[in-house]
Amino acid sequence: MKQLLELIGNEFCDSDGWFRIISADWTADELRLDVSVCLCEEKETQLWEISCESVFEEKLSSYYSEILTLKSDHSLLLKFKEPEVDVAFSQNSMCPEELFGIVATSCFKYLGEQPLTNWINQRASSKGICSSKYGILGRFPLSVANEITGLLNGKDISVNLLEPRPPKYWDGAQHCEYPGNIEVLIIGNSYVVGTNFNAVRA
Repeated sequence: MKQLLELIGNEFCDSDGWFRIISADWTADELRLDVSVCLCEEKETQLWEISCESVFEEKLSSYYSEILTLKSDHSLLLKFKEPEVDVAFSQNSMCPEELFGIVATSCFKYLGEQPLTNWINQRASSKGICSSKYGILGRFPLSVANEITGLLNGKDISVNLLEPRPPKYWDGAQHCEYPGNIEVLIIGNSYVVGTNFNAVRA
C-alpha cells in the first residue's frame, strides 16, 4: 500500500487524474478491489489490486473520484475506536426541535455525514425520542456523548452518561473488541474499514 500512496503523492495530478473501482470480490471477510488509477491524462491508466483484511464495514461505488487515501484517524473510525456510551435523560422540558438539533449537530461535528440513525434511539426526528420526558437518547462514541452533555448543561433536562464500554463486534462465536490496527481506505465516496491493506500493480 505504501508504494501506491507514494506514487499518488508524487505523481497524481489534481486537475485531470482520477481513481475508479472497477470490481470487488469477497473471500470470507477479505475484500479485493481492482482499481483503475489515472495519475494524469498524459500517462497510461494503471490497474492496481488492493486487498483488505478483516473488513468490518464498506460502502462501494464505481464512480470516478479524485481521492484515494488510507487513514487511521478518520471520523469513520470513531465508532470502532472510541468507547461507546448510552446517554440517559429525564425531566425533559426542552423543545424537541432544540434537543434534536443539539444531537444532530454534535454527531455531524465528530462523525461527519454518517446517518444519525446509527446513534440516536428510535427515529432520527424531533418527534422521536427527543419528544419524550425520559429515556435513552442514544448510544454514541464518548467524544460525541461528551459534546451532547456539554451543550445540554443548563437546559431544561437532566442528562447522565451510563458506563462507557469498548465497541465490539460479533465474530460468529463471541463479541470481540475491534483490532487496534483498524484503518479506513477512502476512494472518493467509497470506503472500506478493515486491517492490513495491501496494494500491488496488476
